[in-house]
Amino acid sequence: MILFLDEVQWIAVRRSKLISTIKYFWDNYWKKMNVMLILCGSIASFMVKRIIHSKALYGRITLEILLKGLLPHEAAKFFRNQRSKEEILKYLLVFGGVPRYLEEINLNRSFNQNINVLCFSKNSLMLSEMDKIFYSQFKEVEAYRKIVSVLKGTLLTFKEISEKTGKPSGGTLKNALELLINAELVDFYISMDKGWNSKFKKYRLGDEFLVFYFKYIEPNIRLIKAGGQTRLFEKVSLESLEVWLGFAFERFCLKHSGYLAEIMGFKDEMLLASPYFKRGEPGFQVDLVYKRTDKVIAACEIKYSNERISKKIIPEMEKKCTSLEIPRGYTLERALISLYGPDEALKNSGYFNHYVTVEDIIGE
Repeated sequence: MILFLDEVQWIAVRRSKLISTIKYFWDNYWKKMNVMLILCGSIASFMVKRIIHSKALYGRITLEILLKGLLPHEAAKFFRNQRSKEEILKYLLVFGGVPRYLEEINLNRSFNQNINVLCFSKNSLMLSEMDKIFYSQFKEVEAYRKIVSVLKGTLLTFKEISEKTGKPSGGTLKNALELLINAELVDFYISMDKGWNSKFKKYRLGDEFLVFYFKYIEPNIRLIKAGGQTRLFEKVSLESLEVWLGFAFERFCLKHSGYLAEIMGFKDEMLLASPYFKRGEPGFQVDLVYKRTDKVIAACEIKYSNERISKKIIPEMEKKCTSLEIPRGYTLERALISLYGPDEALKNSGYFNHYVTVEDIIGE
């Protein structure tokens, strides 16, 4: 027998003894009846604190499954080959691989038209999504929003988050970050020359829509709610959208580092993937670096450009590569991740070992 309880966090509302009751029935009845009990919930903070870390259920959980967003080639199926790969990528940079968001996209509208309808009209669906995310996930909403707000830009260390939020760098802040990570709202990275237990981690907002929200929706929220304007998205993003898409593409590549490694043919050898940064050199960063089990370091340059990439990129990339601290005995490979790949001159130079384009990312 399979007993499936969906959205268990709502079943638990005003039922403080629900988990202990489940424990009682499991120990005294269901276990003996060979019942398979599946508890499913959409609020990560509840599932982690009340289920996974529950003392009542300690030693009784046999499998945890975290449902992540769709991979790019999976998300592309929502578009049924009716939109270009470039346009599909833009949607993924804004909404990520969340099916609930993707199913709202009207395939008879362009990217700008859909964004105006979904995000920049008076009663648009996504206008209140920020509040829905936080009020459903967390009790101390403003505290979590403050942490997320400071992470909307650059990568920050734990100490820097503490300083910018004014919160002591103790267990409370650490637990809050862990909950945000479990909810897949925040990502963290460790440079390749540091171990997994290193304190030199850097954190950044990982939810694609929230990054877009903080950049374009929140600063214009009053204007949007006032209504009466057409094509508002174009008006507020005209001078900055291409630059923002470039940064969003970098985040996208970091989030899907495993998927990109598979495209480049070394997913099974992937040990670590992160930006490369140095303590004391805040301006230096390599977009994405892979450390592999076969003693190869793969340094990636990420370019969101509407043109093929020329040989002009070589000095820029070489400067970054010479600053990398390559472990003894490791080979350095170079990869270029861009929309349209290299021009003929760059390709013939043999400088890069791997190329990934929008065709590879979105698939057929």
